Amino acid sequence: MPLFLSDIVIYPIKSCSGISLKESNVGVRGLEHDRRWMVVNENGLFLSQRKFPPMVLIKVEILENGLKVYAPQVEPLTIPIVLDPKHSCEVEVWG
Repeated sequence: MPLFLSDIVIYPIKSCSGISLKESNVGVRGLEHDRRWMVVNENGLFLSQRKFPPMVLIKVEILENGLKVYAPQVEPLTIPIVLDPKHSCEVEVWG
């Protein structure tokens, strides 16, 4: 008996709210836009819901060329899909 997927949830920003999709492109790194971004502190340490549960309130919308991020009591933020490499940093995830 064949199996069918009715929807799938992706998490563009790790530890933030997910987005339910009916379909998605799949590439070498998995589902398109899934877990491609993360929130880090000024020391380059990954922040997660395990330590900061209110992160679940951060909502993400996928735009044509970026992400729109919404959080309670904060102005929405637009993040480009392709970042300028000079805005990147080394981070630590789970040691």
